[in-house]
Amino acid sequence: MMQTLRTQEPHRLVQITISFIEGIKGAYTNILVVSHRWETPTDPDPTGEQALVVQAYLKAHPEIDSVWFDFSSMPQGKNKTQSEKAEFKEMLPNINLLYLTCSVLILMDRSYMNRFWTQFEAYLSMRAISSQGLTNAQDPMARVTIETLRGLPASQGTVLMEEWSNKTPDEAHAILAGQDVIVTNQSDKVIQLAKLKVLNERLRLPLMASDCS
Repeated sequence: MMQTLRTQEPHRLVQITISFIEGIKGAYTNILVVSHRWETPTDPDPTGEQALVVQAYLKAHPEIDSVWFDFSSMPQGKNKTQSEKAEFKEMLPNINLLYLTCSVLILMDRSYMNRFWTQFEAYLSMRAISSQGLTNAQDPMARVTIETLRGLPASQGTVLMEEWSNKTPDEAHAILAGQDVIVTNQSDKVIQLAKLKVLNERLRLPLMASDCS
């Protein structure tokens, strides 16, 4: 996890500023963001299967030079220091920028389709940023790759793409707000759905050449 990297291998952690303007220009396709379901409350990948898929992707895509994986890129656990709590609190509302601007690898298992965070991430990965707000990407597969896990048919990736590639922000909000979309911390859903509405409205204004969060 992140705290272990900081103490044992700090050179692996690099801080990068993400901006809307540069994201629109495609400046962050060299950064891979992983969308996945945590398999246990404390370890997202106890068997290492997810790591193997990420490694295979990186071998096939040498243009990727950085990876954002929540377990390793955000402070974890209940015993965070005060500075780690502040860092986590700042990161959480802005995760949407990563899925909107970077390359995205979706690790899809049978539970992926009913979890809030994974569905929210999938939706953002299939969007384009424009002065009209969040719009459908002309090529939904341009930034996102879907890999299925544990024997899930690859055709389910197509189902996921069909579910989210043409949804408007309002349609996505209505689906994600549903009681059947599961989230561990209800406050996460409240924060991110509010952010989705604000973000869509904000992007309808003239984009300024400055970093946004």
